[in-house]
Amino acid sequence: MRDHKIINHKLEELENLKMTSTDRHPDRYQSGVSPAFNTNQTISGYPSPGNSGHKDWGGNFQLLFERAVDAFETGVRNPDQMFSDEEISFLESIGATPQEVFDYVEDWAEDGEPTPEIVREVTGLRREYFLKVQEGNLESAATEADGLPSPWASLGGHRWLPRIIAKARAKLRGELPSHIMYGCGGDRPFLKKFNLGLPEFLKVVWEAGEDEGKILHYVNQKAAGQDRA
Repeated sequence: MRDHKIINHKLEELENLKMTSTDRHPDRYQSGVSPAFNTNQTISGYPSPGNSGHKDWGGNFQLLFERAVDAFETGVRNPDQMFSDEEISFLESIGATPQEVFDYVEDWAEDGEPTPEIVREVTGLRREYFLKVQEGNLESAATEADGLPSPWASLGGHRWLPRIIAKARAKLRGELPSHIMYGCGGDRPFLKKFNLGLPEFLKVVWEAGEDEGKILHYVNQKAAGQDRA
């Protein structure tokens, strides 16, 4: 049993908002248990890694996500067992990984969020960054988990903000450690507090580049119910 994610461990309040201290929920991988799922039931027609610009990537991703949810509900608790080789190639072609999709599937199945539509939007932004900025290069080095800002670090008086900014940047670049999730049980309530969504914040971080002042300004505007300047 892999102990990637730990729940029910409190941080101090993040400005009257209770957050978890980690970025994932506990994995419940069952070693030695064959999944009650037919991995031959795969979706055909995925674009190859060399054809990641396929116009229907979103439809393919939606089908993959739905199939993964079905697999999770039948007992699959390991991303290595959840996806076929064809599906893994498809995910690689859009700059995604089986682990990050598994995390979203797990949270959707167990917590009801983030929704498949939100996951698709987040994945679409990562795909766009991967193809346009990184030119399809998958060789980015993972960010060290201990290199991320502490959950207690603050920016403009907002705890968690430096951490989620760093996670968003790593998400765009495909550099998140496998045990860290953008959109975890700490990220989601933090963003909701400021009337922000996962795709929106990811886009803001992309557009701001290294200028954290722009991100802070946007967060403060959203908190005040104002439109983007």
